[in-house]
This record gives sequence, C-alpha cells and structure tokens, in this order.
Amino acid sequence: MKRHLASLAVVAALAMSSAITTPVIAGPGVSTTWTYYSDDTYTQEVGWRQFTCQGRTIKSGIQTQYVVTTAEDYC
Repeated sequence: MKRHLASLAVVAALAMSSAITTPVIAGPGVSTTWTYYSDDTYTQEVGWRQFTCQGRTIKSGIQTQYVVTTAEDYC
C-alpha cells in the first residue's frame, strides 16, 4: 500500500512539473500566428494561420512544414 501511494505521488509530481514548464502558445489571453514558408530559406511566405484571443482560427494560403510561430498579443 505504501509503495502504491509513493508511485502515485511520483506520477502526480511529474504531471505538475510538466504542466508548469509547458509554454503557452495559444489559448485564452494569447493571440498566436503561424507563418508558413515555401522552403527552409524562410524567404517566400505562402500562408498563415492565427488563433485569436476570442478562440477563433483564421487562415489563408497553404500550410507547409516550414513554419514560424509567434505569440503576439496578451489580451
């Protein structure tokens, strides 16, 4: 029984530590923009997506694997 409680305590501690260190990039109070580029030179923008403070997603163009994420506004 003591071993079971100790295991639960370790799991709870790990869960709390990962929740604390996880950066917020989208959610209430943060507007986040993803800008997509054509290749790994990041010179030709081909699309974008934004998560607004109201919880809506707006997007245009195409999404690629070459992306820059920016948390823009704290609202």
